[in-house]
Amino acid sequence: MKFKNDIAIFLAARSGSKRLPNKHFFKLDKNYNVIEFCIKRLQRSKTVKKIFLCTTKKKEDDKFVHICKKHNIELFRGSEKNVLKRFIDCAKQNSIRTIVRITADCPLIDTDILDKCLKIHLKKNLDYTSNILELSFPDGLDVEIVNLEALIKSKNLRIKDLNNKEHVTSFIRKSKLFKKYNLKSSKNYSSRRWTLDNKDDLTYIKKIVYYFSPNIYFSWKKVLELEKTSNSLNIKKRSDQKNHFKKKIIIGSANFFQKYGINNRKVQHKEIKKILDLAKKNKIDIIDTATGYLSDDSILKNLNHRFKFNSKINPDSNWTSYEHCKKKLQNHVKKMNSNIEILLFHDTKILFKEEGKKIFENIKLLKKKGFFKKIGISIYNPNHLSYLTSKYDIEVVQCPYNIFDKRIIDSGWLKELKKNKIEVHARSIFLQGILFNKNYLKKKYFRKWKNHFDLWFEYLRKNKISEIDYCINDIINHDFDKIIIGIENFENFKQLLNFKPLQNINEMIDLTNNDLKLIDPRKWKTA
Repeated sequence: MKFKNDIAIFLAARSGSKRLPNKHFFKLDKNYNVIEFCIKRLQRSKTVKKIFLCTTKKKEDDKFVHICKKHNIELFRGSEKNVLKRFIDCAKQNSIRTIVRITADCPLIDTDILDKCLKIHLKKNLDYTSNILELSFPDGLDVEIVNLEALIKSKNLRIKDLNNKEHVTSFIRKSKLFKKYNLKSSKNYSSRRWTLDNKDDLTYIKKIVYYFSPNIYFSWKKVLELEKTSNSLNIKKRSDQKNHFKKKIIIGSANFFQKYGINNRKVQHKEIKKILDLAKKNKIDIIDTATGYLSDDSILKNLNHRFKFNSKINPDSNWTSYEHCKKKLQNHVKKMNSNIEILLFHDTKILFKEEGKKIFENIKLLKKKGFFKKIGISIYNPNHLSYLTSKYDIEVVQCPYNIFDKRIIDSGWLKELKKNKIEVHARSIFLQGILFNKNYLKKKYFRKWKNHFDLWFEYLRKNKISEIDYCINDIINHDFDKIIIGIENFENFKQLLNFKPLQNINEMIDLTNNDLKLIDPRKWKTA
């Protein structure tokens, strides 16, 4: 295939990463830093020759000038926050009609995948081609190919859309107005993480690079093989999986205050004290609660340790009054004997109504007054996120995730939220306990999914894996910022903290089920 002058790779990079500042300039080996490694691998493409490094006009991004000269690629500098405009301007000024979008925090990018996507894109005369419409490749091998004409069309159509302009292709991916294609891997490896976002990622990638050195052109399939066979790299565990998990834990407290879950049990006061003492010993210091839980506030007022709180509210139309809003939150804070870190809307229905805008503005004003630090939403349906994130300044999203319910990942919303610097907290990872006990299958309501549960319990039996070990290993393979854990008793909490890291979590059984009557506990009829 001959190189075409109107096709180019747009490598997106900027220095202003909050999690890992200047991450593109960390050394991966003695010869190349992260962005250089990425460029060298991209230059192996058999279908596209031109590469533009697309960055901002900020002084801190001047350092990319030398990189481009050294590796003989083009530099384009444009808008910092409006990446869509930056891409369109670069394409127009350089007569590029087809853009291959790659992000510079993916140094293990594989040109075999890129070339395959581009050939399909051109052959089928598509508007957009990628491997992320339906995730199946490891995170860090993302390829997007989009026509300039489609980008311009999406810009014009989304003028009234307040969604973050850093999302260059989000409108195209969601819209039915464009001809699209998704390249899938033969197996689902989407839970594997090969992107660079934090120090653990850097350590992980450096080990891979070191193993293959001096060869920098190893394929993604070779990395898969390495993960299966290498003990020295400890790639599955990354660093210390248990500490990694502990740092993400938030204590769910619904059953501290009321009977809750499929067991309909309330944790006794003495047991709560033991659980929270153990939490503090393990540096777990956040409790998730809600206005509806706090009928017995003595539990929180008599704590031996200082905890932080994330709390959920259920505002009604009265909250359009700022004074009413303020009074409600003042009373709520008194019950917890502590300040609130994150305030979340427990039910987002009010935000779809006209009064929702006024209520949200009142909440923002109270945030400025120091009542809490961040504003979030608790959702059941990821489909609501498109509207909510475009209309409101959401900082945290709390959502369900478990082995049955992977909508937040399969929909692409986990990745979308992370790109938009929105924290994502997972809850319901054990689906209120039904993943632990076969006895629930005796209930008439759950018999409809008996085959599904049988697969789950039989797989665990054959592979000698506990329910807790499987569920925790599964979730820590995804990039959730926090995980809300409901705890039945002290012994249950010890089990959770001492889970066993598993070797082959990425090749486990797929039990995804999108039947809301199963995965949404609000719909259960078990009486």
